[in-house]
Amino acid sequence: MKKMLLAVSLVVAAVANAPSAHAFGLSAVGSYNIPTLSITPAPVTLPTTSGTIGFGGLLSFGAFPGFDFEVGALYTPYTVEVPSVSKTTWNSLMIPVLLRFKLLPIVSVAGGLFYDLPLTDGTVTGSGSSTVDIKSNFGATLSGALRFPIAPTLGLLIDGRYNIGLKDTSTVAGQTSKMGGVQILAGLNFSL
Repeated sequence: MKKMLLAVSLVVAAVANAPSAHAFGLSAVGSYNIPTLSITPAPVTLPTTSGTIGFGGLLSFGAFPGFDFEVGALYTPYTVEVPSVSKTTWNSLMIPVLLRFKLLPIVSVAGGLFYDLPLTDGTVTGSGSSTVDIKSNFGATLSGALRFPIAPTLGLLIDGRYNIGLKDTSTVAGQTSKMGGVQILAGLNFSL
């Protein structure tokens, strides 16, 4: 009990002494996702990816002066198509964890990791319908964001992210497949 009280006291003291006027931020965002797929060795017919629209939320809090710790949950649909053969679609939950540095009051950059957890099996359409098991993915994320103040605790957030897939997600023997891409997030940011 004493350890728990000490831990809670330290967290409260850290938040109370945070350098910014707002210790927490909550963002509701929409996303446009442009995935990229790299396959080695390259197949005869290269798959293409399509841009998709998703949504989610981000939570940030002051880590130390000038830096915020940010975690999110982003619903991310994917579409991969082998032209004239098949199209595979699935949905996943992307969980980014970033350390964000404020360059200026409205400009920030961040780096961190993401974990992409499939929520559905891949639905394959083309010459008949079937499902395929989709593997989870993880990798690195780089971000650049702008936050335009609208009111004292409300702002418009625009965040561009580049995701670098580090895990082999291929289900084909002898082939390596890595999924990354670009995400553009836009929405409202509430500072608490």
